[in-house]
Amino acid sequence: MKKSIITKKIIAKSLKDLMLEKDFKKISTADIMNHAGIRRQTFYNHFSDKYELVEWIFKSELHEQLSDNVGYQHWKTTVLTLLFYLEKNKTFYQRAFEIDGQNSFEQFFCDQCKEVIKATYQDTHPNDAPLKESKLLQLLTEYHALAFSHFIKEHIDDNVPLERYHEFLCYVIDHQFNDRKDRLF
Repeated sequence: MKKSIITKKIIAKSLKDLMLEKDFKKISTADIMNHAGIRRQTFYNHFSDKYELVEWIFKSELHEQLSDNVGYQHWKTTVLTLLFYLEKNKTFYQRAFEIDGQNSFEQFFCDQCKEVIKATYQDTHPNDAPLKESKLLQLLTEYHALAFSHFIKEHIDDNVPLERYHEFLCYVIDHQFNDRKDRLF
């Protein structure tokens, strides 16, 4: 692994550790680097600000859980993997959902969910070329990704492990296109 990636991961872990203790808004770059035991200037060799760092965490870790697995494993396994990952990092992602505006986790998460929803459709309808390219598929994907991501956001604070919702979420995703397709065409 390249040294720059190792350094980024150390800085990212420092931010994640700090977010277990306090809100993202209250964490400074100096806090992150003091916790990491690395001089502050090193931060700016890799990231322009803490928002870019948190975006890098989302892209590197969450992308690995979702997009990297789409197409290689069954979509239901990808959903379960995601739920286990979010549960394991629950406090961090509870706080991440609170970040508004610039580099918002909620928008990034929704975009990643779109990939899972689209892959689900492709898995369940491999021979349906016309719908794959349609505006309807795009609208359904956006709608269900918003619903999925909002559901996770609302339930990540529950005392119930997220993986308990796996069967429900898979049922909804699995039936989203099948139940509507015949009525829409």
